[in-house]
Order: sequence, then structure tokens, then C-alpha cells
Amino acid sequence: MVNTFFSYNDNKITKRLWIYFSIIFLANLLFKITDLGFSSFWYDEIISVQSASLDFTAVSEMVEDHAS
Repeated sequence: MVNTFFSYNDNKITKRLWIYFSIIFLANLLFKITDLGFSSFWYDEIISVQSASLDFTAVSEMVEDHAS
């Protein structure tokens, strides 16, 4: 005799997993799209932009200051 309490249907589980995955994916996409223009810069990005905007003389002076 097979115990029906522990039996399961693979198709039903697979379908539920796809539904959960889709809900999480769409919620993540919605949050990213709505917050797209409000993202802040990280510290390393700010330093990289500032360093890239410097001319060669300023960069070489900064390297010399940190080397000594």
C-alpha cells in the first residue's frame, strides 16, 4: 500500500517553482527599473572618475606624494 500523504507530483512542484521564480524575477526587475535613476555612486567609482579627469602632471605629482 502506497502512502498518499508522502506522494507528490513532479509536474506540480516544477510548475510551482517556475511560478515562484517568475514572481521573484519580476519583482526584482520592477524594483530595479523604478530605482534606475536614483542609484548612488560607490566610493571607488567616485575616485576613479576624479582620477580620470586629472591631467598627467597632477597624476604624476599625486603618485610622487604617495610614494614618499
